[in-house]
Amino acid sequence: RPSPFSYQIAVAHALIHTNRVSENWPRPSLPSQIPLNQQLEHYFERTNAAQPPLPARAYLHPLTEFSYLFHQRWLQPLLDFSLPPEQVYTRVPAWQLLQTPEVILQELGVKSLQNQAVIIAAGGYDTAGLDEASGDIADPPPAFAYWQEKTEGISRKLTLGESHGYMVHHLLTPWLVVPIPALGLILLAVIGGKALRLRLDSVPQIGRLQWMGGMIGGTLGYGLLSLQVYVSGAVMLPWLLPSLTVWCFVWPILWEKQS
Repeated sequence: RPSPFSYQIAVAHALIHTNRVSENWPRPSLPSQIPLNQQLEHYFERTNAAQPPLPARAYLHPLTEFSYLFHQRWLQPLLDFSLPPEQVYTRVPAWQLLQTPEVILQELGVKSLQNQAVIIAAGGYDTAGLDEASGDIADPPPAFAYWQEKTEGISRKLTLGESHGYMVHHLLTPWLVVPIPALGLILLAVIGGKALRLRLDSVPQIGRLQWMGGMIGGTLGYGLLSLQVYVSGAVMLPWLLPSLTVWCFVWPILWEKQS
């Protein structure tokens, strides 16, 4: 199947900036009968088969492909819309770039757009001709809507061009967020909760408050650990359901001892 549009841009950008291009580097050509994405894939297979130009997270994990059989998406990377758009891409109106290109390039801090990842997409105004039914726009994620309210003072739809901008940024950074399946941690929580319950059976009544305090501290500590892992490693650990699972095992016996 064809590679996603943003993936093709990221591959081309990575190849250029790692000095892997040569004279036979594929370029857009109207007379060509082979799509550019296929030319890029063939070029990559011939020259970089042993060393992919993108980080490992840009490619699906075998477990993710296996989970598709069960209509699941285990370990499938996610776009992180909590990053403000200004850190991901720079929006430039086309008319400004056409009328005053020197000024725009100076504001961007570059001499030219060569070797830059550029996406030409509609959006930013009501008459852009975007259609929600065709997938050009969609309801913004809460994090993206927050940044729109903060920077633009309005809440609008998320355009497909902006989604591709986030994807290209994440593929090159890399900052694709990997969610750990909640089912796996819930199973671990079941084992841990059962072990704690067996341990609490032998705890005298006087020690119940210490155990309850330890459980509360452990729950909060795991939440802080999940947040730190997300911030530093772009890995999302489920917190609510595993924590509730453990509490479902230990709360009845703690409540029984308390009563």
